[in-house]
Amino acid sequence: MKRTRQWDVHKATVLAGLFYFVHSAAKACIFPFLTLYFRQLGLPAPHTGVIMGTKQVIYMVGAPVLSYLAGRYEKRRVLIICSLLCSIGAGLLLILVPPADREAWSKNCSSRLASPVQTSASGVTQAAVLSMTSRPQAREDNTFSADSQIAVTRPSDVITLAVVSHLLDEMPTHHLASQKAAILLEGNGNEALLKEDLSSGNYEVKNSPGNDSASQQDLQPVIYRTQRSLDSENHSKYAFTDFQSFFALDAQHQMFFLVLIVVVLWEVSTAPLEWMVDDSLFEYMDCVDAADRYDRRWMWGHVGAAYSVCGVGFLVSSLGCFLGGRVPRSAVHFYGYASLMTIALLVGAFLPAYINKKQQQQSSKGLKALELISGDGRALLYASTAFLVGAAGANIENFLFWQMQDRGSSQAYMGMSVSIALASELFMSFFGDRVLRYFGQSSVVTLGLACMSIQCLYYSFLWSPWAVLPIQILSAFSSGTLWLALRKQCDNLATPGMERSIQRVFHLLSLGLGAAVGSFASGFIVSRFSLAILYRAVSVTLLLWTTIFASLQIWLPHKKKMNYSRLLAMDNSERSDSDTDQERDWLVKAMKDERGGIGR
Repeated sequence: MKRTRQWDVHKATVLAGLFYFVHSAAKACIFPFLTLYFRQLGLPAPHTGVIMGTKQVIYMVGAPVLSYLAGRYEKRRVLIICSLLCSIGAGLLLILVPPADREAWSKNCSSRLASPVQTSASGVTQAAVLSMTSRPQAREDNTFSADSQIAVTRPSDVITLAVVSHLLDEMPTHHLASQKAAILLEGNGNEALLKEDLSSGNYEVKNSPGNDSASQQDLQPVIYRTQRSLDSENHSKYAFTDFQSFFALDAQHQMFFLVLIVVVLWEVSTAPLEWMVDDSLFEYMDCVDAADRYDRRWMWGHVGAAYSVCGVGFLVSSLGCFLGGRVPRSAVHFYGYASLMTIALLVGAFLPAYINKKQQQQSSKGLKALELISGDGRALLYASTAFLVGAAGANIENFLFWQMQDRGSSQAYMGMSVSIALASELFMSFFGDRVLRYFGQSSVVTLGLACMSIQCLYYSFLWSPWAVLPIQILSAFSSGTLWLALRKQCDNLATPGMERSIQRVFHLLSLGLGAAVGSFASGFIVSRFSLAILYRAVSVTLLLWTTIFASLQIWLPHKKKMNYSRLLAMDNSERSDSDTDQERDWLVKAMKDERGGIGR
């Protein structure tokens, strides 16, 4: 005798909430800080933008395709477990990618922890001394100095010193024709590069483009150098003139391709995970008429991410540069990610994996959703808004921590900024429906776009490590109510059973296509101009689109559509009451027909 299947809605809800909590906490451990880690490795902004854009393109393609195949062949539970396992391995694999310059990385971290070189508001001249230690060599006659002291005195508002040294590991020291060290001085509008040629003793000061000039008299180097044996062989000399010179280095390109390969593998393994879990949970809840609980799943994810990103930020900030003398402290992000994903793996093994055959038969829902959107002018306007919001959001997420780091922010402040934004969105979700009813859908979208524009403009003028924290409260409108209004438009447009499909099209337009375009473009804008110019350009673009959106709302016809889902629910609930009425109508009609026959 076949055993009857038991449906435990409460257990499924608890497991789903726990999974979303842990999985979102795991992602928050690493993904907000990922571009910051790329910067520490030595990747410039264009390479970082290409990597993040490729990651989002893979998500846009892989999530719908792989999740559909998993449901079609009834392998969701197996693929969920495999996805979690592969994501753990790929995340830990990224730690093995070596930085382009390990010495520069360690010295940069040490200088940041020491809080070097800041002047008072009065602009009093200060001096900073950097100690540059080279690696000891086996042969005594080819040994660079054990310690070289470089003292730089320069009047400026704020000075930050970072040492960039280039030592070819694969080539013996006696094969080098010269040795150069670069010192980068970054100030408020002033940036100069001092090159020391240890073989010839030549010194040169070059101004970075777009900054104030710096004369050679402003820099007074006092350098103690030891003699070094030089070979007569001719080899290439690397001169660091500006940030763009990093592109020509072989080490940079090798590291870029290594990171790109790891990130591609990582994203392929994680892209369909959330979609597969969502499909399983929705079909399970829909089968037992508890789909309303499915809509509240994302709240647990926000709570987990808010706690995780704040906690890991404080933890990393409290550590030294290296753990155990060799492991960089940034590895804590990856270890935390792997630990939480392991817990998610244990929870995911018990998630409901019900597959509704009727749902799987409708394989063309995505195409139908695109047809519905393309056939409605108002829906196209909202879809364009979702695309633009995704592109702007990618600019914020990819390079905001770079901007904060340039202002002296620690990872504790960075984690707090994300946590405040998530908490604001979560708080606004309890009042989102009231706000939509009171102000209207188009007004809420306009308000959200305006708030995002204000945020981006504010980011370009950060003046202190903590300055970003107050503006994050506006995320309640720029992300919270804005997405509530977009989802409301999806519900208004949808025909029966198409709500989730249309929402996913909007989701892919924003976090897939829009984020990819924004990532590719932002990296080159930062390289060509600056972070401040990037955020001001995004702010102006959002402000222009806000004006266009508000203007088009007046001209586009507003079509009132019936809520088909509500009508179906009412029809199902009233069907039993109307059965007797239908029978009575049939009897009355039969009696009328009989009377008509007698009269003839």
